[in-house]
Formats: sequence, structure tokens, C-alpha cells
Amino acid sequence: MKIIKDTLKGFCIGIANVIPGFSGGTMAMMLHIYDRLINGLADFVHHPIKALKDLIFILLGMVIGILFAIVSISLLLKKFPFPTVMFFVGLIIGSLPGIFKESMNGNRNKLNILWMIPAIVILISLVFINSSDKTTSISPLALIVIFIIGIVAAATMVIPGISGSLTLMALGFYKVIVDDIKEIFENVLHLSNVSHEIVFIFVFVIGCLIGIILVSKMIKFLLSKYKNQVYFFIFGLMMASIFTIIYSLINSDDYDINYESAGMWTFAIIFTMIGISIPILMEYVSKKYNKKEEIANDSTEENIQG
Repeated sequence: MKIIKDTLKGFCIGIANVIPGFSGGTMAMMLHIYDRLINGLADFVHHPIKALKDLIFILLGMVIGILFAIVSISLLLKKFPFPTVMFFVGLIIGSLPGIFKESMNGNRNKLNILWMIPAIVILISLVFINSSDKTTSISPLALIVIFIIGIVAAATMVIPGISGSLTLMALGFYKVIVDDIKEIFENVLHLSNVSHEIVFIFVFVIGCLIGIILVSKMIKFLLSKYKNQVYFFIFGLMMASIFTIIYSLINSDDYDINYESAGMWTFAIIFTMIGISIPILMEYVSKKYNKKEEIANDSTEENIQG
């Protein structure tokens, strides 16, 4: 059962990492495995076997989720962009109360709430960075650039509220990466040469792995020393991400949306409400599950003592 749950959670995180404006770190927090994921990744260098044993099915689910999202979510966004995006907005809205509660837990300094301000400013500023999608060709300089982009993208994927895909879009490399992955799939299916795309994706993935480990160590340290400040900062990022998702959709040239359609708005509202209800329902189920585990553990301890 744990294997299936871990794989499904990783699958959801993988999907979230592909959607511009949405954060895999946010999804991990919603699924209550963020601390476990960060601790495991941070300890990977010193205890790789232990970390891999704990996270293997989450990581497997993430890979499957990323591949699934590139193929499927991009299609949904093209066919039904507004309802799909509003579903993800609903997911964030529904998760805000839980994150705020975590931010307030043990908070002794009311000024910690001010940490939301720089988070909001940073994330909203990100969407106003003008850049165009870039094309690349194999060269030492291009490989160094794509390696650095991988580190930056992975770092933003780990931090809740910051979208790795949105960061790639701001830097002008989102389309390059997605197109290369799609092209690899198509070429593999047609048994064609994929050497060019594989080189770039391999270097990008190596950069991602290094970025994830480095940032995981940093966040693990910050959570141990400044937990309330970090959570308020994360809460600010999540609030701002609602704006960034909607703004990115409205200003995107990839989608043809008729905002005068009553049917589209109806579906958008329905999908928003579904999105809001999911983290609330998950929180309820999680509490019931944890309570059952506590009762079972107490019962086991009583039997041992008896």
C-alpha cells in the first residue's frame, strides 16, 4: 500500500513540475511529504542507499508524472486551457489554510508574517521578465548554459510556490526543453536518431540533480533554524503563484481563449471548486488516517506493557 501511495504522490509532484506557474514543492506540501522529500534529498550524498530506499517510489512516480504531463497536460491546456488552469488555481487556494496553520504553529514573533512580502514581490517580478524562447545547438558554451539552467530549474522546483517551469519560461528555455523531450519520444517511436536531443536533456538532468541536492540541503537547514519564517515565505509564494498562473495564461500566445463564453466560465468555476475541495478532502483523510495510526500505536504499546 505504501508503494502505491508513494508512487501516486510522486506522480502528482511530477505533473505539477511541468505546468508553468505551478510548483512541485507546493504539491509535495499539499501531499504532506515535503519534509520527508527534502530530508531524503539533503541526505543523499552521505546516505545514498538509505535515501534512495525511502524515496525510490516517489522519484519513480515523479518521472512517470513528468512524462505523462508533457504528453497529456499540454494537450488539456491546448484544448481546455482556462478550466484546466483554474483547477490548479483551486488546488493552491484549497491548500492555503493548511500552510498558514503550519506557519503559525509555534510562532512567537508576529513580525515573521512580513516574510510573505519579499516572497510575493520576487515571484510576481518573475513573470514580468521579458524573454523569448531560444534555440540551441551543440557546443561547449551551449552545454554549460543548459547545465546552469538545469540547476536553476531544479532549485525552483524544490521550493514551494516557485514554479520551475515558469522559471524556465522566464529564462526562455521552457519550449526548448519540452520540445526536445517530445522530439526524443517521437524519434524513439520512429527509430530515428536522437543523439542531439539526448545530449541536451542528459546535461539538463545532471544540472537538475545537482540543483535539487544543493537546495534540499539549504532548505533542510533553514527549516531546522527558521521554520516559521520559511513557512511564511512559502505562504507568500503560494499566494503570489495564483496571480502568476492566471497572468501567464492571459498573456500567453499559445492559447486562444474566448473570455465571453458563458460555458467556459461555468466549467472554469466548477473546476476551481473541485481544485479547492481536493486539498481540503486530503487534509481530512490524512487526519483520520493519522488518528487511526495513533490509536493503533497506543494499543500496541499497551499490549507490550501489559
